[in-house]
Amino acid sequence: MKPRNRILFLILLLLSCSSIAQERTLTKKIVYRVEIQKPNIVSSKASDSINYRYSVDKRFWWESLDIILPEIKKDSTLISNLKDKYLKYYNDSLSDIALERMLDDEIREIEFWEEWKYGDDMLISKEVIAFTPIIRRDSVIIVDIDNHDTDLDVIKGFEARLDWIYPRNSTKKDTVCMIRNIEFTMPIYNPKPYRWWESNIEAEYSIPYLNRLMEGVGEGRIEAFDSPNSSSALNRMETRKKRKFEMMTRIIKEDSLFNVFETDTIIEGSYDAYSITHLRFGEEWVFDKSELRFYKKTNYISPMIEIRGLDNSIRGLMPMYYIRRTLWE
Repeated sequence: MKPRNRILFLILLLLSCSSIAQERTLTKKIVYRVEIQKPNIVSSKASDSINYRYSVDKRFWWESLDIILPEIKKDSTLISNLKDKYLKYYNDSLSDIALERMLDDEIREIEFWEEWKYGDDMLISKEVIAFTPIIRRDSVIIVDIDNHDTDLDVIKGFEARLDWIYPRNSTKKDTVCMIRNIEFTMPIYNPKPYRWWESNIEAEYSIPYLNRLMEGVGEGRIEAFDSPNSSSALNRMETRKKRKFEMMTRIIKEDSLFNVFETDTIIEGSYDAYSITHLRFGEEWVFDKSELRFYKKTNYISPMIEIRGLDNSIRGLMPMYYIRRTLWE
């Protein structure tokens, strides 16, 4: 090899090693679900029902199911277990026609098994190891709300996880873009130690990642936005304000005459890496029908904070800010 070519080769090698070294592992195994069909309650005088809105392109989803389902139906043990589970839940048998309809229409979620990494931009890259469709039936219930009023809500009913589908080797590509941007929010800590991989990132990896993200935003090295579609980034003062919070608490005091009284006080504080319990993702999904493989690209990500009331109950989730890839629109 000529000296000039050797130098060029070494430069390229160093650049390659540098880019690999910058990519860090966030988790080797995480399993979580994403809704493909979102329920919506439709009320009428006669009854209340549920309509479903697809989160992905229906045409490409159905095309993909036409390839996935024949593989599932070949598994006689899986089908037998599904029928047994149905019998135990409903105390009724599942006919072949009802089974076909269930597989075609009632796959509401996908469960993913993935490995996560991140680079200097702090966006998470995901490698899908396997996925499994989830059959789910929902019901409408009446729930009590404040002022002795009631409202309608959706609860999950019968549910069945199908088999894990692993990528297969293929010499050709046959890809479809299922969705340009699907947004979902997921917890990153799971209190169940016996299923630690479900929606859980080990703290030894999550806390360093979140600290780097917040430090990068605070120092201005990473652009943060108020929403995924914001036209301009937040400045450093605005990102600092995003980490501050005020909360009212009740303090019991005693005066010099030993009279006890209560007073409401505003306490100021700031969020840190330990305050973040959820992540919100915006992702592009491409599915290779030949390989049976999902390819994901993160459009944006937001660390989410739990908002709690005075009784410590969770009132909702609040995005701190969004970081996004440069070319996402």
